[in-house]
Amino acid sequence: MEDCHDQLKKLGDAENPSSSSSSNNNDQIPNWSLWSSSSSSSGAMYNFDRLPLFYRFDPTDEEFVELVLKKLNNQPLTRNKIRDVEFYNYTPDELAEKYKQHRTEKEWLYFTPRAQKHEDGNCASRTVKDNSGFWRRTKSEQVVRSDSGEIIGFKDKFVFHMGEPSKSGKTNWFMQEYSVLDQTTNIKFDDWVLCKVYKRKVPRSTFTVDENEDQPSDYEDEKN
Repeated sequence: MEDCHDQLKKLGDAENPSSSSSSNNNDQIPNWSLWSSSSSSSGAMYNFDRLPLFYRFDPTDEEFVELVLKKLNNQPLTRNKIRDVEFYNYTPDELAEKYKQHRTEKEWLYFTPRAQKHEDGNCASRTVKDNSGFWRRTKSEQVVRSDSGEIIGFKDKFVFHMGEPSKSGKTNWFMQEYSVLDQTTNIKFDDWVLCKVYKRKVPRSTFTVDENEDQPSDYEDEKN
């Protein structure tokens, strides 16, 4: 399966045809210094400013799970715009404003520690730290399989509600959470998960949202 690194290599070869061949017919590696890594106190990321305009970072579910696995194992990641954040310290609007320069075409991507479990230990609490809202599951957990059919991880889907559970209002913010299966114990890793967050466009005259919506639409920039 071709991953994002392979796609980038092809782009490099296309822009520099002479680099794809040599006198001894050895493969030439593109100069990745164009996409140098950078970090800050608010989280690490790779610089996408100089990527070709037609390039899209659009991983499959399987590739998202593989990114989480690399994160868990402290392995180098494919160049990306994924931020390390304490996801449940913020509402999605706060995160969108805080990281507005780091959105991909239609979504934001975050690595975050897994949500802490409720006191009864049965399920994770996905309430924002100041209790201003919470993420509610919209579908049963889905398994993510490799090309060979092996279960490698899980995907959960949520919609954000503003306010307390007893009097909350559903928003048009959605999230997909990817986690990894420990192949030795068949138990999910809880250290890190990857959250894909996106906002659905809705008519201004209504606030009805399809909770079963699977893919993000174009993000609607709101003007204050």
